[in-house]
Amino acid sequence: MALRIRRGTNAERLTVTPLAGELIYTTDTKALYVGDGAVVGGKLLASGSTIISDIVLNSNDITGTGNIDITGNIDVTGNIHAQGNITADGNLVLGDADTDGITLNAELTSNIIPDQTDTYALGSTNNRWNLAVIKSVQADAITTSTIAGTLDGDVKGSVFGEDSTPLVDAIASKVIGPIQNANTAVFTGSVDMTGATVTGDVTGDLTGNVTGDVTGDVTGDLTGNIVDNNGRNVVIINEPTIDNGNGTLFIGSFLGDIRGSMFGDDSTILIDQTESSFNLDGTVKTVIRPDADNTYELGGSLNGFSDAHIRGKIYIGTYDNVNLRTESVLSVDRLSVKGGVVSRLPVTTTLNGNVQVGVSRTTVAVNNDSNIQNGAIFRLPGTDELVVQSVSAGVVTTTTSWTASGGLGGDQVVFYNPPRGNAVHTDDVPASGIGRNGDVPGLIYSDANFIYVCRGTYDGVTEIWTRSAHVAW
Repeated sequence: MALRIRRGTNAERLTVTPLAGELIYTTDTKALYVGDGAVVGGKLLASGSTIISDIVLNSNDITGTGNIDITGNIDVTGNIHAQGNITADGNLVLGDADTDGITLNAELTSNIIPDQTDTYALGSTNNRWNLAVIKSVQADAITTSTIAGTLDGDVKGSVFGEDSTPLVDAIASKVIGPIQNANTAVFTGSVDMTGATVTGDVTGDLTGNVTGDVTGDVTGDLTGNIVDNNGRNVVIINEPTIDNGNGTLFIGSFLGDIRGSMFGDDSTILIDQTESSFNLDGTVKTVIRPDADNTYELGGSLNGFSDAHIRGKIYIGTYDNVNLRTESVLSVDRLSVKGGVVSRLPVTTTLNGNVQVGVSRTTVAVNNDSNIQNGAIFRLPGTDELVVQSVSAGVVTTTTSWTASGGLGGDQVVFYNPPRGNAVHTDDVPASGIGRNGDVPGLIYSDANFIYVCRGTYDGVTEIWTRSAHVAW
């Protein structure tokens, strides 16, 4: 038996209002409409093989073999079971609250990539994953309370101990905590400290080279060389060091600079660091030679030694030209000089004004330039021996420039005039019996007519010179 429903063209359909539940089929467009008693022409239910209107299941199922192609949304309140593939071209929203759950029994066969970088989290502080089994982790930062197992790779950040003690300061880029085992603060194993600064005590054995500054005490055996910044051996230690109760005794050779005091075996101070001085109260048991020939002085014009006790010869010049030697005459030692004796007469005056410190110059002002001759030698604080080039109106000009470390107006300066010819003690005829500055008893001068003898010290008033005419034999 055939069921026939109202039919006609689509134009005819638009002229009627079908009753609720009444069906209309258009013969020209092959579409099916259902009436609701209000809409003209009814509501489109299907067109050809496509269902247009809503399908209300009312607790019934859709079963069968085939595809479901949907352009809009799928809203599911219950469960979805599919034995085939589910493909969604648009956005996929699963659940509408954190009480909903997703169970994955299948394995993922693709990457999980967030839509925006540095935006979404995997888990939260209240809902954390229990275990992540991952071959490799690439992260800008890792925050964790415990790392169990082996960590292979770089760690960027600070490191703290169980008691929150900082061990590694990532901001300062340094290790600030102790490196220790369970009992003692020691380095265990092979530790490369190249380029690092170790501050604090190192207790135990230290094997290897130490490059850099060592401040403090070194206790224990020290074997090896101590090298300065230029790569030179400062201390060569042939045997382990020994503590003799008064400090460390180094057995070996010292090369280079030594800073600090030095003591003899009997605790006598040989070099006093506090006073910056040598103490030669002990016995010198070897030859004392300068480092370079004809370079250094023994004493100076301003600071000389008091007495010299010499048992033997005094050589001036080369060994094959003995100008000065000792000889015995009537069991009395005396000095015999080839070519006569000459001396540099001292002329004493004072500075006229202060000498500026650290200023290079070639002149100095004095209060009295009388009898200062060209070629005289003198010194100022901090200078080497200076030579007078010329003297005029209280200004002394030197042959070379110099820089003094001090000198105040009124300070005494001694000029030593140059020797000339074979004159004994003095180099010019006295101008009068009063003489001149620097004259002392015993000075002798002779010319073609007279011999002059000084009997007193120059004071500017007293007649201290006498003379006698030569008498033929």
